[in-house]
Amino acid sequence: MYIKFDKKRFLNHFAVVVFLWYGFTIGWQGKIWQGGSFYLNRILYVASIIVCIVAWKNKKNLLGGILPFLMVLIVCFFNNGNIAHKSNTIMVWSLCAIILFYYLSSNTCEWHVFLIKVLAIIGLLYAWTVIQCLITPSFFTKVCLPFFQHYGYANDMNNLYQGGYITGFSPHYSITAIYLAVTFGAAIAYGFASKFTSKKYSIIAIVIFASILLTGKRAPSMFIVATTFILYLLVHCDEPIKRWEKIILIALSGVLVLLLAAQFIPHLLNVVNRFIETEESGDIEMGRGITRALALQLWLENPLFGIGWDAFKYYYREFNGVFLNVHCVYVQLLCEVGVVGALPFYLFFVISIVKAVLLLRRMTLDHEENFSKHLVLIYSVYIQIFFLLYCLTGNPLYDNPTIFTYLMGCSMGEYYWLKRKEERLN
Repeated sequence: MYIKFDKKRFLNHFAVVVFLWYGFTIGWQGKIWQGGSFYLNRILYVASIIVCIVAWKNKKNLLGGILPFLMVLIVCFFNNGNIAHKSNTIMVWSLCAIILFYYLSSNTCEWHVFLIKVLAIIGLLYAWTVIQCLITPSFFTKVCLPFFQHYGYANDMNNLYQGGYITGFSPHYSITAIYLAVTFGAAIAYGFASKFTSKKYSIIAIVIFASILLTGKRAPSMFIVATTFILYLLVHCDEPIKRWEKIILIALSGVLVLLLAAQFIPHLLNVVNRFIETEESGDIEMGRGITRALALQLWLENPLFGIGWDAFKYYYREFNGVFLNVHCVYVQLLCEVGVVGALPFYLFFVISIVKAVLLLRRMTLDHEENFSKHLVLIYSVYIQIFFLLYCLTGNPLYDNPTIFTYLMGCSMGEYYWLKRKEERLN
């Protein structure tokens, strides 16, 4: 019996697995594969060179060629802070490599559904670790803490846990919340695409959402709710009046269910408690307003080209002794690469999300029956909206779990946009 080997499909799936492994195992360095970071660094370095070549060949396509090419040049040559300080240069090459993946994968769809299914599984696994830490304290103290002891956040993890904020199996509760937020989109996409007839993915979405609440992270919790709300409007844009009635009903029901569940699991109100604590402390933004002001001041001193890609954290360390990003990607881009360097990123953000939203809206209005396409476009819109919202208060452009899944989602939308363009020409 002859079994045909689909080389292209295998390579796409393999690439997805590599990126997901690298993106969702922060703090695992040296625990599974000794010296893995050394080899991965060099692989990503070679990939970053390739992206310049292949992107340039397709420079006539603004989103598919010119912008990725410019983004790579900016990351590598705008006085990159990591390269200048010879520190953590693998972050440079990982970003360039995922841009390469975006470019190369925009002409194929074999990996789309596979990615979404794997993300749902990853989300469920990390949600389980959060729940396990809640119900079994020894899992946190004897498994999670020792595993990530080397990462430098052990005291923070323990203090947060003692305060009721559940970290789960990662070196920080922020990292866990990011894992859960980007994977929540996979489960909710299945829910919307199947009109919530798939109980399995509906349950996974509920479990992941509850786990995010247990971490107490405010931004991911708020932004996934806002993103889901926008998605609901899009997938029901053919029902302009009825959809608002359903939204109000769902919102009220969700609040009542949460308040009822919190009577048995008080930790579900961690996000609310976090808001109360920061408000009482007099700084609800936890110092982020100060970092934004500093970044804007640095930008005004270097308005065209900035102080260097990813260089703000090194500048901040000189005066405060710790690494810290701006926690607002839009401001950090201006600060680090100026108007000249930020513009290609801004254009990419806007053009990509507009294309994905238009495609999803058109599919809904045309009542097109194509489950996999509907599923993929919903996830593409979800991860892009979440990413752009999180850019307001976080650092998703510099965090692998978010930038990897974001550019994969952009690639999904770009694939169907190019396919639609080809169909019109034919």
